[in-house]
Amino acid sequence: MAQFAIRCLPRVPVAADELERWLERELEELRHDIPQGTIRLSRLTEPLPTIDVDIGWLIEFDLPVDQSQHDRGRLASMLRDLRLLGFQPTLLTPPDAPRFQASGRVLAKVSAHQALGPLI
Repeated sequence: MAQFAIRCLPRVPVAADELERWLERELEELRHDIPQGTIRLSRLTEPLPTIDVDIGWLIEFDLPVDQSQHDRGRLASMLRDLRLLGFQPTLLTPPDAPRFQASGRVLAKVSAHQALGPLI
């Protein structure tokens, strides 16, 4: 299984609930398109002295290594949409992860502490 994650820290003037509904719909479509994989969504919060503040989401992927070119293209499309909608996606992979190829472009390996610049 190929394991990687996308951290989303949106910086747009849109309600978090609206963004999360869009994200959940998008992930449901991905789960339907890639049924042999696992896709998890977690809400990220920052504890403050009086309240916990929602700051974004973490999308975790456990996908078959031999996923089809169509599946890779679908993931690349989702990354592009996240970027265009202001989610500020950061792709996180283990240091020994194979390269992820999407739409003819190779996305370099990224450790959990590094951010990938423009994704698409």
